[in-house]
Amino acid sequence: MHDSKRISHLFKNDKGSAIVTVVVSMLFVMALGAALLFAAHTAYSITITQRGDKENFYNASSAMDDMRLGVQTLLSESIEQAYTSVLASYIAQPADYDPQADFNQEIIVQLADETRKVGGVDTKVFTSITVSGETVITGFNAAAMATFIDAAPSNTTVTVTGSAAVSDSGTVSIKTLGVKYVSSTGFESEVTSDITITMPSFFASSRALSNITNYAIVANTGLYDSMMGTEISGSVFAGNGGVSVTGGGTLTFTGGDLISKGPLSIDSGSIVDFDSSANELWASEITVGSSGTATLNGNIYVADDLILNASTNVTLKNSYFGFGDNTSSPEGSSSILINDRGYAPSVLNINGLNKLSLAGISFINVSGKALDESDYSSSIRMGQSMSAKTDQLAYLVPVECISNYASNPFVFESDATVASPTIDVNTVLWNLNGTDKRLSDYIGTNVSGYNYSKGHIQPVYKNLGDGAKIVYVFLVFSDKSYANAYFKDYFAANPNDISQYLKLYVKLSNNAASTNTAGNTFYALDNSTPSDNTDDIVNLSPASDTEFAAGAQQTYANMESPYTSFVDTANFANLGAAAREFVYEGKTVAVVSSVDYTYYPTSSDNIRLIISSGNVTISDTFKGIIIAGGNVTVNGNVTAAPFDSKMLNASCIVSGTIYYLSDFIQNSAQFTGETSSSEDAWDLDSLVYYENWSK
Repeated sequence: MHDSKRISHLFKNDKGSAIVTVVVSMLFVMALGAALLFAAHTAYSITITQRGDKENFYNASSAMDDMRLGVQTLLSESIEQAYTSVLASYIAQPADYDPQADFNQEIIVQLADETRKVGGVDTKVFTSITVSGETVITGFNAAAMATFIDAAPSNTTVTVTGSAAVSDSGTVSIKTLGVKYVSSTGFESEVTSDITITMPSFFASSRALSNITNYAIVANTGLYDSMMGTEISGSVFAGNGGVSVTGGGTLTFTGGDLISKGPLSIDSGSIVDFDSSANELWASEITVGSSGTATLNGNIYVADDLILNASTNVTLKNSYFGFGDNTSSPEGSSSILINDRGYAPSVLNINGLNKLSLAGISFINVSGKALDESDYSSSIRMGQSMSAKTDQLAYLVPVECISNYASNPFVFESDATVASPTIDVNTVLWNLNGTDKRLSDYIGTNVSGYNYSKGHIQPVYKNLGDGAKIVYVFLVFSDKSYANAYFKDYFAANPNDISQYLKLYVKLSNNAASTNTAGNTFYALDNSTPSDNTDDIVNLSPASDTEFAAGAQQTYANMESPYTSFVDTANFANLGAAAREFVYEGKTVAVVSSVDYTYYPTSSDNIRLIISSGNVTISDTFKGIIIAGGNVTVNGNVTAAPFDSKMLNASCIVSGTIYYLSDFIQNSAQFTGETSSSEDAWDLDSLVYYENWSK
């Protein structure tokens, strides 16, 4: 009984259980705190690890970018050397020669020769072998590639791996190039990728196909001006109709290229001033009419001739390159011709030229009657690229070689009996260095009649009227080297005659810098002093045969009209036979026309773009871009102005349908002011790129 009460008493006393509860709770809180602390520590450690891993990865990725940049540098150097090498030999290649393959191979050759310092020793970046006479890249040196990487952070080990590379005619592929970054704290990142090099086009993208915002005028057919004091600021493209300045007009070009697929024709009394020394002028031919004036200050490229007619004044500055080298057709042979004496000598001022190159020879076009009164028409090749002449002055047979003519040319009465000229090729013409030189030394041995082994004799008869005729007897050489030899010796034997002969037709002004021409090189030596009146003496020396004519010919051929590249002609039918104004934010900003369009003084001065499938006439000052499928006639100043790409959202309504300006633009990106990448452009970011990139 006593014990049961005691037990009952113990169960009723609960002071000990409270202590147990407190202890258990504290242990739980401690365990929870420890778990939270561990979780926080783990999260912090993970963050530190991720940060270190990211930093290490960024270092590895940056190192890969450094090596790609290094490869771009190697390619840039190789392109420069390869282009110079191929272009220098281009002129001697056959007509059907395609330089692209040689350009590609030369780039690979140059890449294979590129070296970097590794441990103070020049080490080739690429390994290569020769297969069938051509260089093939087979691998790369990892240590040489590593030299492109900027200095790595301290306590970091950087390892570049890989060795394989493959080249073909169009690409070089650096295979599985790897870079590994290992830090002293144990972080490790590795990036691998192929780096592909694409061969650029030998003929880079034509300037004529560059961004539209460079242009003031695109005239798909031709450009015309007949006003005094008209100025165009910005680039101009003119099609096969070329550029024509008439009626005593003055046309000035500033701040842009002028690309004309036809001739630049300056009519009598008219003036053209191309004043843009950093830019280019391309034309099929330049003709300056009597009393006309041309000042051409820039990089001038002409496919055919620069022709000065009577009493003209032409000034050339910076560089002039006549790149037509055809020796059988006058249309494709570049020379400078001064025709007809006029009432005052023409002036050709070349004091401001840094370079004058003429790849062709001059021709004289003759037509008349043979002795039997049959028609005769031909083009006679001359031996020089720069000549001053009229019809009867150029490679006339020396009169002492014609036994039955008193002169050459020879005038006679129409009813007189005149025989064909009797030529004595054994007549001594002059003595050079103690040696008699005869006509036979230049024209060769007789084959039959007037035909000789180095050419032929051509008499040409012309009616003078009033019962008189005139006959010219020409030396016609079969090869320019024969003509050059004759003219050079004639010059050496008769220097004063040649000097005076040229002065009859042109004031040839030069700063004593030599000038290359295919036939001869003309330059002036100033022998005068302040105290005498001695004239400059014109001298002649053989020209260089290594002109880059073919490259310029191909470049010019590639300069196609930007009209079809920029204008979507398919939608013009939706406009009807009218000019439509396109409005943006309440302003007329553009005109698109399927018919001829004239910009009048009353037109909106907010218009920044004119597109017409026909002709465009500018009759007021205009600021913007003009694109015409036909001709552009400028009777007011035109200044190129950037076109806000937002204006492509300008619209007009035709028969209830809304049309946007962008509907008539072939490539809207051309109006953004950014040139899109092209495989033909020498853009290193486009030519050298990653493939199969992995971390």
